[in-house]
Amino acid sequence: ASRTDKGVHARGQKFTLRLDLLFSQARLFSLLKKVLSKYVLVKKVQKVEDSFHPIRQVLRKEYRYFINVGKYDIFQKNYR
Repeated sequence: ASRTDKGVHARGQKFTLRLDLLFSQARLFSLLKKVLSKYVLVKKVQKVEDSFHPIRQVLRKEYRYFINVGKYDIFQKNYR
């Protein structure tokens, strides 16, 4: 997966994981949900070809920048 900078959010992020252990897709999905941060939502686990590379095979990237020109509200810092 491509990394994101601190404070940057990603939607639709993909990553590859190579394991020597054998897990069913359902079991791996369950384990990932348990060990990852509450801020990471795993939607699906899918077996892919060994040649799959999420950075080189990306279809598109979209960047959105929001500039606050009004009064800064500290209570809205982590929310939109």
